[in-house]
Amino acid sequence: MDTTKQYLLMCEKAKEIQQYAIDNWINLRPLFIYDKLLNKICICVWFPKTLRNLCNLKQDEHIISIEQNNDIGVYIPEGTLGDVIWLPRQDQLQDILKDTHWTIYGYLEQITKFMSDYGSIDWSWEQVWLGFAMKEKYNKVWNGLVYVEQEVKVCESMCDHIMVVDDPVSGIIACVKCGHVEYLGKRI
Repeated sequence: MDTTKQYLLMCEKAKEIQQYAIDNWINLRPLFIYDKLLNKICICVWFPKTLRNLCNLKQDEHIISIEQNNDIGVYIPEGTLGDVIWLPRQDQLQDILKDTHWTIYGYLEQITKFMSDYGSIDWSWEQVWLGFAMKEKYNKVWNGLVYVEQEVKVCESMCDHIMVVDDPVSGIIACVKCGHVEYLGKRI
């Protein structure tokens, strides 16, 4: 499970994915989250009534810290989901794309193309699937800081990879592989 700062940022900025978690919270449990109040990676779990009775717990949902180098504790969530960032697992990200028409081989082909378009990126599998889900489901790509609407344009330099909007206000677009940059259609 990816718990790097990069993945935390990618998940936090993926507003559509976070909304998916809010809409499907019960069905996604157990789920990994980053709790902003505790500053810890945690897992949100549901306890059935028999276990609640055995442990003398009143609520059915608890958040448990899983960090080895941080105090481990259990508490009952009382804040809003605005205080946590959902950290989707790879299988949950794949499930978000379940309404696509691809077979398993189609997924492999599409994910390979996605990774090829980004060039040699050093991403975990969760980061790759998060980026892929954002691109396929919401037409947004990661520019290193935020997700932006994808402008589909082939890089005119030698690499022939997809260029993406780097700054939607200024109109600057950049190739994610070779660094080729254009402003209003002209190379800069």
